[in-house]
Amino acid sequence: MNTSEKIEQISKSLVESIGEIPNPAKNAVNPHFKNRYADLAGILDTAKPILKKYGLTVIQSAETDANLVTVKTRILHVSGEWIESALTLTAQGTDPQKIGSAITYGRRYGISAMLNIAADDDDDGEQNRTKNGIHSQPEKNIVKQAESQKKNDSEPVLSELDSQIVTILETLSKNPEVRKKTLEYLKNRNVPGGEKIHFLKLTDREKEKILDTLVEKGAEVVAFVEGQVKK
Repeated sequence: MNTSEKIEQISKSLVESIGEIPNPAKNAVNPHFKNRYADLAGILDTAKPILKKYGLTVIQSAETDANLVTVKTRILHVSGEWIESALTLTAQGTDPQKIGSAITYGRRYGISAMLNIAADDDDDGEQNRTKNGIHSQPEKNIVKQAESQKKNDSEPVLSELDSQIVTILETLSKNPEVRKKTLEYLKNRNVPGGEKIHFLKLTDREKEKILDTLVEKGAEVVAFVEGQVKK
């Protein structure tokens, strides 16, 4: 994931907009597996009005190399600040129709991941990707890492507050160690006895305190933690 030099304003707007964007209606059906999903137009129609409300827009571009397709999704703020991620796909072939399908697939999943929305049924997700000849190689992010850790440790499912917090942390630092230590620092500072409590076990009120601090002073806190990590 790449970002502009400063992201204070876009971070605040993105957190607020993600909190309001609902999961889009699943308005299409995969003919092979009969699972329902939201098409790209449905996702954009759902997200764009709320993004506009907070001074945000989405720009997507695609690059191809034979049957390798890379889709970049950039969220842009009126301040000029931006956050960008990339999704690389291998299309089934190199003819325009197959390349076009891979690009649409990449755009749909790229924007869904950036905005933390669920656009399809997960049960047959991997089967659908294999059936369509598309194999994704997404960037790893802290949300997926946390979800994986949660499953392994039988932790509760990530809540909306959890996802908002880890999304901001990911935008503020590319260093996993800094993100982890920043979360621990905020937990210990905002929650009495926080050093003994797992983040996912905190109450919503306690998580809201952490989220508020991230929105208001996230860049400063991360800079401080980075300094401690380098020592």
